Amino acid sequence: MALKYPLQCRNHMSCVKEEDKTFTLPDMKTVNFVGRTLSSLSQSMINFLLKLTERNMKKMYTFFNKGWIRDEKLKELTKRYSFYVIAYEDNKTPIGFAQYRFELNEEKTKSILYCYELQLQRRYRGVGLGRHMMGLLEQIAHGFLLKEITLTCQKANKRAERFYRKTLGYKTDTHDPGDPGYVILTKALPPAR
Repeated sequence: MALKYPLQCRNHMSCVKEEDKTFTLPDMKTVNFVGRTLSSLSQSMINFLLKLTERNMKKMYTFFNKGWIRDEKLKELTKRYSFYVIAYEDNKTPIGFAQYRFELNEEKTKSILYCYELQLQRRYRGVGLGRHMMGLLEQIAHGFLLKEITLTCQKANKRAERFYRKTLGYKTDTHDPGDPGYVILTKALPPAR
């Protein structure tokens, strides 16, 4: 269940420390992060989100009965109350994004930040950018006084699952259904500094 209250609160990126709104790549190019709401996305940006997700995930979906269904993924990427952090190289070229929503936990007792997508172009992986972007989501969650982040990870994506578990400290959520295709992971956030 998506929550409505954060929609009009403020710019979510105002929760992020100024120095964390940029990231320097090993080749010394700069990545800038911009927060977006669904209504502020251009059609070309929506196309970028879909194409990047398809390029990164289509093979993973072959492990599911339904497989990759482009229209379904487009609906998920443009679901009401979605928010995005878009990564741009040198303020020009989009190279990745995170999609999230504010939702209630399974018991409907607390609000959480649910990360629906974290997608990067292949050449930008392994340099700390994904870790940095998840850190931005943690700062946004702290800004709304949320105590955890939850996400779904495809079990076929062993690298991503290892990243979330070992690098970032996510654990299997107590409400994970035990599906053979995916795992629900949760991270309790430490108190904000």
